[in-house]
Formats: sequence, structure tokens, C-alpha cells
Amino acid sequence: MQTETSTLHRVNARLDESFMAKLDYLKEATAMSVSDIVKASLNYYYETVHAERLRKKDALLPYIGKYASGNIDGSVRYKEFIAASLEGKFAQEPAAAYVVTPAVTKPARRGTKKVKTPSVKKSRT
Repeated sequence: MQTETSTLHRVNARLDESFMAKLDYLKEATAMSVSDIVKASLNYYYETVHAERLRKKDALLPYIGKYASGNIDGSVRYKEFIAASLEGKFAQEPAAAYVVTPAVTKPARRGTKKVKTPSVKKSRT
């Protein structure tokens, strides 16, 4: 694993009794040196974290316009894409189905002014 041009580095670590017991167990069970156990553990942990990060990145790729949709201008036109998506999910009834009647004066509560508000009713067309 070591090449001619690589430099070895020393690592110091403080371990409590439970970690020392685990290290002693691994030394006995595998007949490996402490250095080899640390290297193997680091390699295993690195591969685990790296694989998880790749999995998360791959999960995001469909949502990044350049990769899944082919739209390379997604960062510029994202509002259009979101609006189109929402139109499909939340289709509204046509505006012609609603009739706006003239403003009706509602009685004001004590101490307030009278307010005129238009009323909106659904037509039966």
C-alpha cells in the first residue's frame, strides 16, 4: 500500500477503557497491528461515508435540471418550471365559472367604518 514517494505520518489518539478493550479485541481476533487496525478502520469508515455522500448526490440528480430534464438554463427559468409543475398539480376552475356581484355594504362593528366588499358566487353554468 505504501509507495516509494509516500510519507508516513504518526497519529496520536487518546482512548478510554471501552475503546482500548475494543482495540485489544481486534488485535487478538485479527492478529493485526494497531497501525493496521487503524488503517483498516479509517478505510472502512471512508468508504462508508463516501458511498453515502454519492448516494445522496445521486438522489438529488433528478431534481437538478441539467441532468434529468436536459434544461441547462434551469437556474434562470426555474420559476417557469415550478409554475408549470404547480399548474398540473393544482388546476383551477376557469374564471368564467365565477360571478362577481356589486359591492354589498356590510354593517360595521361598533366603532368602525362601514366596509364595501364584493361578493363572489359560483355560477351554475
